[in-house]
Amino acid sequence: MTGLLRPDIPRLPAARRDPVTDTYHGITVVDPYRWMETDGDALGSWLEEQSRHFEHFLKAQPGQAEARQLCARLSAADAHVVNVQYGGGQVFLLRRDVDAPTHRLVARVRPDGEERVVVDPAVRHAEDGAHHVSIDWYSASPDGRFVAYGVSANGSELSTLYVVDVVRGTWLPVSVPGAAPGRMTRLRHPGISWHPDSRRFVYQRLGADSGTAKYQNVRTEMCEIDSANGKATTRPLDDIGDLTTGPDDTPVVTFSDDGRRLVVGIRPGCERTCSVHVRPVDAPGAPWQQVSDAALAWHVAGDEAYVLDPGEDGRGRIVARSLTDDDAPLTVVFDKGPVVEDFYAVDGALLLRCLEGGSSTVVRVRRPLGDRETVCLPHLGSVTEWAHDPATGECLIGLSSWTRSLRLLRVTADSTDCTDTGWIPPSGVERQDVMTSTVTVVASDGVEVPMTVVHRVDQLPDGTAPALLSAYGFFGITLRAAFNPAVVEWVAAGRVWAVAHVRGGGEGGERWARAGHGTGQERSIADFLDCADHLVEAGWTSADRLAAEGTSAGGLTAAGAMVRSPDRFAAVVLRVPVTTTLRLEMHENGPPNIPEYGTVTTPEGLAALLVSDVCRRVTTAPYPPVLVTMGLHDPRVTTFQPAKLVAHLRYASTSAHPVLLRVEEHAGHGVGSTKSQLDNEIADRLTFLNAVLPQPDAVGAPLPVPHLRGEQLK
Repeated sequence: MTGLLRPDIPRLPAARRDPVTDTYHGITVVDPYRWMETDGDALGSWLEEQSRHFEHFLKAQPGQAEARQLCARLSAADAHVVNVQYGGGQVFLLRRDVDAPTHRLVARVRPDGEERVVVDPAVRHAEDGAHHVSIDWYSASPDGRFVAYGVSANGSELSTLYVVDVVRGTWLPVSVPGAAPGRMTRLRHPGISWHPDSRRFVYQRLGADSGTAKYQNVRTEMCEIDSANGKATTRPLDDIGDLTTGPDDTPVVTFSDDGRRLVVGIRPGCERTCSVHVRPVDAPGAPWQQVSDAALAWHVAGDEAYVLDPGEDGRGRIVARSLTDDDAPLTVVFDKGPVVEDFYAVDGALLLRCLEGGSSTVVRVRRPLGDRETVCLPHLGSVTEWAHDPATGECLIGLSSWTRSLRLLRVTADSTDCTDTGWIPPSGVERQDVMTSTVTVVASDGVEVPMTVVHRVDQLPDGTAPALLSAYGFFGITLRAAFNPAVVEWVAAGRVWAVAHVRGGGEGGERWARAGHGTGQERSIADFLDCADHLVEAGWTSADRLAAEGTSAGGLTAAGAMVRSPDRFAAVVLRVPVTTTLRLEMHENGPPNIPEYGTVTTPEGLAALLVSDVCRRVTTAPYPPVLVTMGLHDPRVTTFQPAKLVAHLRYASTSAHPVLLRVEEHAGHGVGSTKSQLDNEIADRLTFLNAVLPQPDAVGAPLPVPHLRGEQLK
């Protein structure tokens, strides 16, 4: 294996000191790195040392600078678009242009009118001392007159609320009754929902600044806009607290489509399902009417409520119930089909976003007979953008794949055909010598697990290609196909990239997600190992060429596989990973995640944590080369999480392989990172893999890069 630490690159000493012993339900756990949780200055110094160590390694690798230049050039080929929304006669979106560090809020007059920048955070919200600022989220009013949005610094995701009058180009100061206008802070993904009158919206705000209570006791507030006087005033909706049963319950608040009802879903912590309740919007204190006790999504139209619940098979069904006649039976609108992820109620029909065989489908269900029609998408991939105009029934669908860039498609209310808006031309760096294959892996318990493999068209299954296997496997989240030109270029050079759709994710619906829940997390890790074995047995790669990768909670899957079987992988990359779930609930982002990971307060919860916690499973063994990444402003994964695993591995590994920690000083979990930060991060990951994996054998001359600007839809 090439690329080991050179003799002139220093080896760092271990950081063990003052071990702390915890006993949970008779089980003893020793933590030699507890100081990383309590001694911020010492941890900061240690992280600085790790960062210098990684930079020393990186600079010693041939082609490192060229890799960064290539990734920057590839990402600069096209603008990056996310979060498409309707607002009156306009469509809004966040777009990072090739000359901008972060996304700008852009408005486009429909259908194909002029476009203008509404908010450029680098200009409007430049803050003293901040490396950069970014728009975390936004929500346009139904008439498109106002936009509420949140801005944070350095990828912290802890946003300040702003309201802009799009027509006048002015900002409305936000205040609370009886107080001077000020900065409305502590908003983190606040779930803004506008009333149809476009002059008020509801949102959620954190109740504390820090500590374990930071994400508890979430407040629901309403912001009312006084356009004549150019101001916005907020007030609490206190009676929503009557529906919560604990500090980790999070309200998800929306309005009915006619604005007559307030609709509240109560989500316990990070659970996927909510209990749903309604009351008249202007009658605080009125009794709440329960609509569902296990809703994944909902929509209230007139006097009828549509609810997406898991259904008997866990793949999702949609039922309708009357809000005026409690004795009326439920009507099953959709059942026994593909996995349903979300839906819109359009005129006389429902439009469903679904998963089938790992790819997205869009299905229209006509009311009242329930006739089903499949919308004709131009190619297999993932629907990553999903916007609906209630006034016309039109939808915008963003479709991408592992090898094809995002395309924004328009679907009218009465058609199953898609037309390309042309607002996002296909990328000029797409390649036709790279393709995607979907394979089925029979897991060790006999269950079929889907896996996506991205490879060259002329790839021979001779075991010589280096390969990278990724997975997630938590929270019922589906790894959606997204075009990444740097990864595609890496594959085009003769390598393989695979995504294992393990249990615990959302690819197979709620039952698939629950199979990887609690102690079932062992099953998620086993699925990952089974997929790794399949890649070797099928000739996609060999054991000495196979790397594992996991991001965030997916780090528990990839690292969990590594500590159980260190010899199965030739390298491991862990991006902003959770690593020690036993210590999670003692810190900021821990309590809300107890439903997913477990808790030390109960024997059952402890059993789940003992499965997922990676640090406690690190033993003396010859571990492969490992790269761990982190951001100092990460609100989701506390800094000690990746740091502890690096320390454990460095102390316990008997091999000469590097254990490296890449520290991003001015970023968080990746949300809100600048273009250059993202470019450099992926370039450094690929440089690491190229350094520690055997290089691919010479491949044939690459096929020409296509220019698909004028491609026609099927």
